[in-house]
Amino acid sequence: MIDEELNEEIDFTQEIWKRTISARIKEATYAHLKSVSDSGFRTHLGASVIGHPCLRSVYYHFRWFKRDDHDGRAEGIFQDGHNFEAEMRRILSQMGAQFLDKSEDGKQLKFSAIGGHFGGSVDGIFIWPAMGITEPMLLECKSSKTGAPFSDLEKKQVMLAKNQHYIQNNIYMKAFNLKNALYICKNKNDWDLYTEIIELDNSVASDNYRKAELVILDNEFLPSRIRDKRNFFVCNMCNYQSICFDGEAPVPNCRNCKHSNAVEDAQFRCNKWDSIIPDEDAILAGCPHHTMRPY
Repeated sequence: MIDEELNEEIDFTQEIWKRTISARIKEATYAHLKSVSDSGFRTHLGASVIGHPCLRSVYYHFRWFKRDDHDGRAEGIFQDGHNFEAEMRRILSQMGAQFLDKSEDGKQLKFSAIGGHFGGSVDGIFIWPAMGITEPMLLECKSSKTGAPFSDLEKKQVMLAKNQHYIQNNIYMKAFNLKNALYICKNKNDWDLYTEIIELDNSVASDNYRKAELVILDNEFLPSRIRDKRNFFVCNMCNYQSICFDGEAPVPNCRNCKHSNAVEDAQFRCNKWDSIIPDEDAILAGCPHHTMRPY
């Protein structure tokens, strides 16, 4: 077979061809994973996001100031996480857990709030009488790198080691009127599991609902930075650092325009044109009257 790129015959008896084709397969896999991912903008503010330690980052995220541009490798990591959720459900079911949500069709149970702009999907709701779990309990599955990201869970528990996860669990428990959650975190390197039953903290859930309302509904709200110096570790890992500290221009669209506001049914209304903005394409296209929100 003649290789179209090099116009030479592919010969797998030669090491150079083995390496060339295997490298192509790797890059093609990354490209495919990226191509089937979303647009880089999330339509709603997720329960997994609102617990981020910097509320300004959450504001940039919801108002589409910049795409979350993950490469194919990162998309593969995300897919591994989704696979672990399904695998853990299967394992727990085999051991006697009884899932009460309707996830057999592959779709996760969702909740929606604040006009459809705030929400998330849960990994499961179950009972397990043999383990003494007779009231419905939330299941939340995560994975983590080896070392401190994972070992800190044993030392500090979820509330301190993974506070963003802790907040997410409390929001889900409040949304579905649950008292407890089973949190399972897998070490990606060796399949070591951390498990913890988290009790609902209503104040944590309510405080973060109010934060979500501010980000979504208050058109004058610009959260403060978590720090004024960009070398803080949270800032160094933030997708929006260049906007926040360097004045990089955001991606102009209706969601970050002063003329728009979030309304019911997960929609945005343009006050300049006095109409609902019809869809994501129209939001991204914007119009000549775009006026950037503060940033």
